[in-house]
Amino acid sequence: MIGGDLRLVIAALAGIALAVVMIVRGRLHPFIGLLCGAFTVGLLAGLPLPDVAKAVQKGVGDIIGGTGLVVALGLSLGAMLHLSGAAASLARGALQMTGARAAPGPRWASRSSSACRCSSKPGSSCCCRSSSPPRRR
Repeated sequence: MIGGDLRLVIAALAGIALAVVMIVRGRLHPFIGLLCGAFTVGLLAGLPLPDVAKAVQKGVGDIIGGTGLVVALGLSLGAMLHLSGAAASLARGALQMTGARAAPGPRWASRSSSACRCSSKPGSSCCCRSSSPPRRR
């Protein structure tokens, strides 16, 4: 391996190691850890800081530009389905068509069933269907 190639490999390994340590040990948000790792790779590879910043900006912009719109549209569609009650209606309809045995997990099937998880007294309001956590006894 030539010296310049070895320097690039060491820079890449150092950037990856820094990102992993910052995320796992430092409990930093992965986005911040990955940005710090990207800056480390660029600086250790010998690029001046303004060029590293431009390269990171272009790389992040390309990724977010390609996937960000799809993710944002999916999030807004999911929020609209949830807020309108359509998501629960779709789930109930799917369970009626396929049966509770086809549900991905027993926990999911029990949420749509009529059984109450909090065992509240008959006639009182059930805390399972509200957004608040179940009451403690």
